[in-house]
Amino acid sequence: MNEKVRAWLYLVLVALVVLGVTAAVFLVPYLKDRNQANRISDLPIDTLGATPEEAGCKPVATKKVRLSNVSRHVDNGQALTYDEAPPAFGKHWAVPLALSEYRVLFTVEDRPAKELLVHSLEHGYTVLWYDAVLARDPEQMQVLKDVMTEFQVKDAVVAAPWTAKDGGPFPAGTHVALTHWSVEDGEKGVWRYCGGVSGAAIKEFIIEYPHTDAPEGGFS
Repeated sequence: MNEKVRAWLYLVLVALVVLGVTAAVFLVPYLKDRNQANRISDLPIDTLGATPEEAGCKPVATKKVRLSNVSRHVDNGQALTYDEAPPAFGKHWAVPLALSEYRVLFTVEDRPAKELLVHSLEHGYTVLWYDAVLARDPEQMQVLKDVMTEFQVKDAVVAAPWTAKDGGPFPAGTHVALTHWSVEDGEKGVWRYCGGVSGAAIKEFIIEYPHTDAPEGGFS
């Protein structure tokens, strides 16, 4: 084999390796997102709780994110306040939750700091916040537990309480807030408030705003 042929084969091999790595970079997140979307679509939660209309779910609301990349992270332990109740984006603690620290349903006793959950939003999680009114309602909490039992930690969906210590109340008549930090058509926070738990509304929201639709989507 002469030098020209050897050099040509080497270049072909390098090109194939580069193509393989490039395909993996783009294909793996795509397949992960598609698999998650398919799994979420198959979850039997549509009939749990009320319909979006019966639950008094408001239309989806959005707000443009105006944060530089360098100003988003603060030291863990630094208390932060948010303009919205609850936040769908914002500054947050620099070191995120470990995968082992996640639960699909947090309580007041085991919920991590809100600043950590905002970091989870940056990583593509949907956070379903529920207020103290809903937390005191056994029937609604049972529906919420039934809905969240269908999720796995890898689905990047968590439910967590919002308390008076965290900030102001939800809009009048609402006790559930679905939140996501989206990058579709520009970075924005996304909210959908409901008066009660609606499995159908939760499912619709998660399908519309998947794990990879976030500034650092697809991270754990």
